[in-house]
Parts: sequence; structure tokens; C-alpha cells
Amino acid sequence: MVPHHYCLSIEPDFAEESFSGTVEIDVEVTEPVSSIVLHNDGLDITAATVGGHAAEVSVDPPMEQMILHVEAPAGATTISLSFEGRFNDRLVGFYLSTFSDAAGTERVIATTQFEAPHARKAFPCWDEPAHKSTFEISLRVPSGMEAVSNAGEVRRDSHGDGSHTVHFARTMVMSTYLVAWVIGPLVFSETRHVDGVPLRVVSRAGLADMTAFALDAAEFGLRYFADYFDVAYPGDKVDLVAIPDFAFGAMENLGCITFREALLMVDPHVTTQTEMQRAVDVINHELAHMWFGDLVTMVWWNGIWLNEAFATFMEMKCTDAYRPEWRRWADFGLSRTAAFTTDALASTRPIEFAVNTPEDSEGMFDILTYEKGAAVVRMLEQHLGEDRFRDGLRAYMADNAYGNTETTDLWDALEASSGQPVRKMMDGWIFHGGFPLITVEFDGARATLAQRRCVNLGGGTEASPHTWDVPLRYRQIGPGESVVERLVLGSEPVTIDLDADSLFLLNAAGASFVRVFYPADHVESLASLEVGVLSEVERYALLDDAWANLLAGATTSTAFLTLLEAMAAETSCSVWERMIHALDDLSRLVDEETKKAFTDIAHDILSPMLANLGLVPVRDEPHGDRRLRADLVKAIGTIAEDPDVQAECQRTVSVGRRDATLVEPSLMAAAVHVAAHVGDEADFDDFVAEYHENTNPQEQLRYLFALTRFPSDELTGRFRQMVLDGDVRSQNAPFALRSALTNPATGTQTWEFMKSNWDRLMTSLPAGSIGRMLEGLTSLDTPEMVNDVESFLGTHPVPGAEKIIDQVLEKQRVNASLRSRESQRLSSFVAG
Repeated sequence: MVPHHYCLSIEPDFAEESFSGTVEIDVEVTEPVSSIVLHNDGLDITAATVGGHAAEVSVDPPMEQMILHVEAPAGATTISLSFEGRFNDRLVGFYLSTFSDAAGTERVIATTQFEAPHARKAFPCWDEPAHKSTFEISLRVPSGMEAVSNAGEVRRDSHGDGSHTVHFARTMVMSTYLVAWVIGPLVFSETRHVDGVPLRVVSRAGLADMTAFALDAAEFGLRYFADYFDVAYPGDKVDLVAIPDFAFGAMENLGCITFREALLMVDPHVTTQTEMQRAVDVINHELAHMWFGDLVTMVWWNGIWLNEAFATFMEMKCTDAYRPEWRRWADFGLSRTAAFTTDALASTRPIEFAVNTPEDSEGMFDILTYEKGAAVVRMLEQHLGEDRFRDGLRAYMADNAYGNTETTDLWDALEASSGQPVRKMMDGWIFHGGFPLITVEFDGARATLAQRRCVNLGGGTEASPHTWDVPLRYRQIGPGESVVERLVLGSEPVTIDLDADSLFLLNAAGASFVRVFYPADHVESLASLEVGVLSEVERYALLDDAWANLLAGATTSTAFLTLLEAMAAETSCSVWERMIHALDDLSRLVDEETKKAFTDIAHDILSPMLANLGLVPVRDEPHGDRRLRADLVKAIGTIAEDPDVQAECQRTVSVGRRDATLVEPSLMAAAVHVAAHVGDEADFDDFVAEYHENTNPQEQLRYLFALTRFPSDELTGRFRQMVLDGDVRSQNAPFALRSALTNPATGTQTWEFMKSNWDRLMTSLPAGSIGRMLEGLTSLDTPEMVNDVESFLGTHPVPGAEKIIDQVLEKQRVNASLRSRESQRLSSFVAG
């Protein structure tokens, strides 16, 4: 049975929180059948015919399937179904999103989220990516509302009750998970025509003045990807649609891309550069999917990593081209760090693994798919060369447009364009978990490189050994020009002859997904080089690898703290962010008696750079300086506990609350965080008011997450009650609770709250976000908490999050092992 075309009509009933619809599916019956099986999850079928003949219907709820019992000969026929359903309450399928308008009246939007796989919750279909079809969609829209879908509107039919039916054009051939529609009190931005493609932003009223930023970014992105892939945009229009309640960041529905409001609606006057960059990244990510995912689609859900990894990789290429001053590839270091941390666990997984049911694919929406996958793709691009890599991608697009592919189809296209054994190399990276630690040993004028699997110490589980074909770059830093050399390291060690008076650097430009372990004196020599001799990414990698070696038990916390002191002249915002993260982690290791001594050391590391920058932003200063100033203020106020900076932050918040345009946005965000860190009940009340009354999506989130950082359990308890009362949107609650778990003062109480309200949280929060919420447990690293968390989660499973929970538990054990090994050593060192 091969479906070719769906003619779908949907009519929502907002008052009854239900919907009805009809669908006519043109199919090709390849051989005579006596039953037809398609997907249906919770829909009531009220009428069914096949080729005009009535069909008996039965359902198989566990398999999310329905069966039409009818004799159908081979050939073309049409399946006609009428159905009814209820709106979903977990932000998947066809669901309701609510907001309050300017008058305080609650308004409702009906929207969809079908990946993966939830189209079956909204209409009967063959809900698998290989079953591509075209779609014509019609929506019955109540009076005063508008509607959008995948294709452009072709006509409207008015009805006597004031409602109207909007008919949309036929789509290109695509998978069901990309079908989308939105019905509600929507407003539309101006329409921009990007080389013939209409582009709009669609939102609720009240945010219409925040559309220009997204339009500018998307206009650039559409042109960038059409040129890069050498394929015109495959749809007939692009609508970027902001949804008040949305479980994911965004969704790549062809022509009807849906977003969280904070990732689309941007006012640059009050939004930080980090927030703007995140919005541009997400816009570019979804636009890249129009080609890589929508036009060319995986055969089955095991290939979803390729969609997401490539979209992540392409988003950064596009963002870097759009705003070079943001230095996007340097920022990628922080994302890679998180991927390294997970992939160094015995409980990691391969990037691609067998998916037997669609539910299995839920485990692919994690940091290994997005960040590790993108890092491995970037490594391959740098190894092959950007031009040959792009040529291979263009051939892949041309050969597979409107079709479905396996991962190996891409490797074969890249092999043809480069002449390199891509499939052999990449199979080792894609089908095996983990990554290599490259050791560098010096013997006179030679360096020997060898690899072994990088594993954290203390996880409690042995990781299986593996070796990779590792593309590497290195350079020798000396008095002359530093030339980058290349090699591929396999299972056997490789020896390199060293130049006289040179300093050896492996993984030049940080291009490979590896950790590097040098002798301690070599690390000191590299760290002592003047800023600028090593690139920003190389300095980041030096520091990040040193932290990884601390987790692996190959160095000590005191040696790492000494390295931080040696790097205090650093000027890169990205490197400083890694230094600050490390200082925060070290601060959690020292005992209470030496906490003050540690804050003094942290202050000595942090404050000179802030003094250089000054507390007051300078007109037209680089974006990185503004980010760095804010990062340093936040760190000095929370890690170094500087009372003067804390008081200045409280004053800054007071000014910014009166008029947000008076405070530079990055500085305001930092001040809000610090003010919460030392805040009292009056501050908490003010922040709750800002959360409720502020209409800017980024500022609203800023105050929500600040509520999780107050030092009093009474106050964070009020935040937790807000979650139970539904005062925090379910899309945000898991991530806010994750933040609350990492609060050193009240994290254990938040865990007790979660245990006490477990069943309620499991049924009210999006299922796909539960695992992400539990990631905050890794901060609770005492032996008692390790045992408590493992015991509780052992008897309270989370379907679809099993692998993430295994990783959370192992990370918690790794952190507890670090505390056991290093707490006394670091405390004694700090105390002097």
C-alpha cells in the first residue's frame, strides 16, 4: 500500500476542546489485500470507505494502528475517513496553547507538533518518514481567527456563523511528521519576498513589533542555504510561527516553521547578544532542515541524527556568515564540552543506533545527536576541505531530492567528491559510542601520538575499548611561520619529528572531536604563551582538555586551579566562559571553612579583566566585550561573592526595571542573576511581578529562571509551588526545575519536592522534557544523594528517557568521585 496524496479537512471545537475531520488518501495498492493497516492514536473513526465501499474498522491501541477490513484489488484507489478527536494535553499532536491578551482575557491557539511520530494523533495516516506524500489541507476557522499551514492559501469560503474555511495549496512530497497547521488570533508581519519566496513572521497580538529581527535573519538564511546547497527553496512560502506553548525549541514543518516565542520574537534593545545569537541559530537550524530533512529525508527514525546533526552544523555556518563578529565557531566550544562530558561516560551511546519503534527515536533528541553529531560533521568537513565537502553535499541533494536516504548515501557522495574513504572513517564515529583521548609523549626531538578511549573516573562501569580513524591537525610553534600539518591516527602510535626550538600543538584549530593529554610541563608552556599565539579555539581546548583530565583522574584540582591563574590574562569571551564554569565547579568542592579563601582566589583571577573592561559599557565596543563584562560581573557576584558588585547589581536591576533601555541587556541579565543570588523576599516578589507582567519573551524567562537562584528554601519553595499551580508554562517548567536542582543552597530540597510530587509532574509536563529536567541531579554529588537518586529512579522509570537517566546517574557518580578525590586536597591548598 503506497500513499500518494492526502486531502485533509480539520474543524476545531475550542469550547469542547475537540476536533473533527475528514481525509481522502489516494493510494496505490500493489497487490490485492483483505485489510489495510495505517496509524491512528486515539481518534474515533465515524465513517470509512475504500474505493467507495464501506469498510469495517478495528483498532490496535498499543500499536497506535487501525485496520480497515475490506477487499481491495491491486491498482489506484481512495481511502475516505471521517474522524473525531480530543486536543492533546502534552504539547504533541494537535493541542491548545493559551495566552492572555492586552485586556487580560485568555485566548487560545490550536497548533500541531508531529515529530516523532504524532501526526497519527491528528489524522489517520501512514506516519513513517519513508511514506512521503503530497497534502492539501483545509481548515475551518472560527470568526476573528486566522490560520496557516505548510503551503500558501489559495481561497476562503465564508459560512453563515462568521467562520470561514481556508484552503491551502498542494505541498511538495513530504513525510507526515512535517505536516502542520495553526489556528488562532494570529497577526502577520510584513511579507518579504526572498528571491520569489514569500517570508512572514506569524505571532499573537502584542508581539508584532518584535518581528524585524527574525525577518532579517531568515532572509539571509534562505539565500545562504539555497546558494550553499545549489537548490532553490523547495516550498512555496515560509511562515515563521511563534507559539506561546511549545515543548521543543522549534520544528521544521515545511513552510510553517513553529517556534517558542523567545526564540523568534526579539527586541534587540533589551535582548542580550547571547539571546539574539540563540534565536538566529534556531532560525537557521530550521531553515537548513527545509533542505536537509524536508527535501531529503531519512528512511527511518534511526537516521534522525543526520537531520539534526547536519542542521546544527549548518546553523553555525550560516550564523557565522551572518554575523562574523559573533565568532560563532569559537562559541561552539561550550556545546562540544557538554557533548564530551556525556560521551566520556560508559553509558554513552552511538550517534546512530537501531530504532525498532518510533518511541525509541525519542532517545536521539539529545546532546549526542546535536552537538557531538555536529562536531563530527565539522571534523569531516575540515578534513576533506570545505569546497570538496560542499560539492559532495550538493551532489547528495541533487541525487536524492524529494526522496529518502540512509546515512551511507551521504558518505558515498562525499567519497565521490573527495576521493577519501569517508564511509570507513565515519562508520567508526557514528556506530560506536565514545571518542579518543590522544596522548602525546616526548622523547628528545620526537613526539609520539597514541589513542585510547576517553573515560571519566568514578562512573562505576567499564567502557568497552575502541579505536578510531582520527583525522588530526598539528603545528609546531617556533620563531618561524607555524604550518599546519595533517595526519590520520589509527590504532598504531605515530611518531613526529619536532623542529628545534618549537612548541608542539596537537588538534590545531580544535577541528577534531578528541581530547589531548600532554605532560604537565607542556601544558604550562602552552598556557604561558602570549594571548594570540594560540587561536581562541585552541586556548579553549587547552583548558577544556585539562578539565577532562581532572575528571579522568590524570591531574589534580590544584594543578587545574594553577592553570586558571596562569590564564587570567585571557581576552576571549568563550575561553572566559569556560574558565568561569570551571571556577564554579571548583567552588563546590571546597569545604565551608575554606570557602572564603577560595572566593578570594576567584576574585583575584576574575577582577583584573573586569577592571580592564570597566563596569560601564562603551559605545560601539565589540560584542564580545559586552558579553565578557556581563559574565565577569555574574561570576564575581556569585562565585567570588564580592559585596560591592552584588550591591551594584541590585542597583542596576532597580534602574533596568524602571526603564530597560537604560541598561545594556547583557549587563542587566547578569545583574538579575546576581540580585537573585543574594535576594530577599521583597526581591522575590518583585521578580515574580516582572515574570507575570513583562511582555518581552526573553526578559520574562530571565526573571523566571532567577526565581530558581534565591538562597532561601522558603523562597525557592514558592517557585516550586508556582510549578504545581500551573503558573509556569509546562514548556518551561522542566528546565526551571533543572536550574533549581543546581542551586547549591536549595537543590536537595528541590529534589525532595520532585519526589513528593512525582506523579503529578510526570502527567503535567511534556514527556520529552523529563529527562532534561533530571540532568540537574548531577549537581547533588554527596554519597547520600547518589544513593537516594539511584534508589528513587530505580523504582520510578521514565519511558523514553532510560538512556538519559543512566547518563545522569553516571555523571552524578563521576562528580561524587571527583569530590571524594579532590575536596580535601583543594581545601588544604586554598587554605595555604
